[in-house]
Amino acid sequence: MKEEIVKLAKEKGFLLDINHITCFSSNYVIDIYYLWLCELQKWLRDERSINMDIEFDNYQGIDEYFCTVRNPISSYSGLHYSYEDALEKGCFEALKLVK
Repeated sequence: MKEEIVKLAKEKGFLLDINHITCFSSNYVIDIYYLWLCELQKWLRDERSINMDIEFDNYQGIDEYFCTVRNPISSYSGLHYSYEDALEKGCFEALKLVK
C-alpha cells in the first residue's frame, strides 16, 4: 500500500518527497515512511479540512485501533490491530476524499 499512498498523495498535491525526510537518532530506528504519513495527516487536516482520529482500545486483551476519517461530505471508519496500519489506511481513505 505504501507505493499507492505516495503516488496518490503526489497526485492530490502533497509535495513532501518521502526521500527527503531526515531523522537522527542514536537510540532507535525510525521508519521514515511513518514520519511521512504524520506529515500527510497534518496536511490533510490543515490544507484539506479532512480530520482523522485514531483511538486505542484493549478489548478482551486484544489491542485495537479504531480509525475515523471525516470531512463535511463523507467519512470512513475502520478497525485495525496496529496504530501504523490504522494511520496508513486512514491516510489512504482521506486522500480519496481530496478533490
